[in-house]
Amino acid sequence: MIIPEKNRREISKYLFQVPVFYFEEVICIHAPMHALIHEIHWNSPSCFPPVFNCLSKALLLPTATVASEAASYSQVLDKWLDIRTLKKIHCRIILHLNLNSCISFGIKLMRAYAARGQTSITCQIFDRIPERNVVIFNVMIRSYVNNHLYHDALFMFKSMNSSNTNPDYYTFPCILKACFASMDLRVGLQVHTQVLKMNLDGNLYVGNGLIAMYEKCGSLTGACSVLDEMPRRDVVSWNSMVVG
Repeated sequence: MIIPEKNRREISKYLFQVPVFYFEEVICIHAPMHALIHEIHWNSPSCFPPVFNCLSKALLLPTATVASEAASYSQVLDKWLDIRTLKKIHCRIILHLNLNSCISFGIKLMRAYAARGQTSITCQIFDRIPERNVVIFNVMIRSYVNNHLYHDALFMFKSMNSSNTNPDYYTFPCILKACFASMDLRVGLQVHTQVLKMNLDGNLYVGNGLIAMYEKCGSLTGACSVLDEMPRRDVVSWNSMVVG
């Protein structure tokens, strides 16, 4: 590790919203930065301004290209990137484009990191978005579920409700998967109650999620009840019952 462990927290504070690992990414590829690091006395607070200035120059772009860069990165983030390339793009977005608090970029970055199993980074981005809507919560919950962190997903769902952000028909199938994957019928029943209060029980995907939750938690009666009350059923609906 280039940066001493005891200094990582101080650097993160000085660089505000720039995670230390982005800082280290630039060090590896930028020669002047690499040389500066070896000359620094890390115990001195005065080391941080020159380090940050050098970091900024390493990522400097002409002002005229900012708009085009933003549009370009928005498209690139929709594609599959290796983790190193993704970190470099994230670094550019934070340091030069000043779009680190932009909701649309935040969502794209969260999805990209989540797809690569980087839930801790996904959570860091989530924590830095000042105004969170249902989409942002959904991405965070799905990140946890897809990476088998079911209890974290349930906790995030609880935080979502506490923040007065209403779940939608994308939220419930995902959180119901967390319920049956963790065999938590008690929370599943609470989620079902919330589905009924929000009148989303008629949604096909929510209904299928409820059937799967009841069936895999061992309540075939509950699964049958949901199936009977569904206004529309598909192959997934019937298959869930057949498997049960």
